[in-house]
Amino acid sequence: MSSSSLPPIPESWNLSEQQKTRWIAIEEKALANHEQMPELFPPGYTYGSSYERNNDINSRLYQLENETVENKKSRIKEENERGNQIQQKNNQVQNQMNEIKSNASKTPREYPIYISINDEYINSNQKNMESYDSGAKKYYFYKKYYLKDNNDNFIFANSLQNAVAQVKNQLANPNSQLQQSYNKDRGTSIYKLRISSNNTNSKLIENKLYPVNQPFSCWQVLLTNAKPSTLSNYRMSYRKIGKGGKTKNRKGNGKMKSIKRKSNRKMKSIKRKTNRRK
Repeated sequence: MSSSSLPPIPESWNLSEQQKTRWIAIEEKALANHEQMPELFPPGYTYGSSYERNNDINSRLYQLENETVENKKSRIKEENERGNQIQQKNNQVQNQMNEIKSNASKTPREYPIYISINDEYINSNQKNMESYDSGAKKYYFYKKYYLKDNNDNFIFANSLQNAVAQVKNQLANPNSQLQQSYNKDRGTSIYKLRISSNNTNSKLIENKLYPVNQPFSCWQVLLTNAKPSTLSNYRMSYRKIGKGGKTKNRKGNGKMKSIKRKSNRKMKSIKRKTNRRK
């Protein structure tokens, strides 16, 4: 079998000439024996550095060159099953994206709800964690979730207040999908989630769903596993979190009103002086 009848090797693989020769020989052997064409990168393969990737390629070439008939059958079966699982997952994500687009075109627009959990009991060495420094305090996030129902469907909201209400409604049930997912990932059920007093009337944020990677908007709601305190209860009440109220004082408007009142008093004073008899 001539190598010209084989599919071209993608440049993105960055194979050396020796690796290309070995890969072509593996493909030609599979075609000659009427076997399923192997994949250089198994389904779901991910890699870190280019050095790691190069080592993985050499290991894969060695595996394909030296596997027995039984090993080949086992590998093909396993990779086919894995490939089907990945395809099903990709189809699911695409369906989710279609649903997100459909809800975003409604009037009023509806968006998914994105959950960030401020974890008070985590250290910076633990996995699946992000952090940011607010200036006064550093917040740690254990993991992030989309709010979903028991059938793993997105829950949508048409405002931040509605999004917070949807989250509070689910957290009222200790067996909710959100709390159970968090317990499973955390490996314990001792931490109860609640709405964080650090929520503000924020704007929409942009996210993507892998592997579709199409951007979409969603409401971000901040939760915490810290026990409520007098300060957090005061902040919740003051900011009216989840109640549809304003989340911060508009000092600029107050200043403009004060200037306007002073200006009106000055005009009245000038008018009184002008109307006096001489």
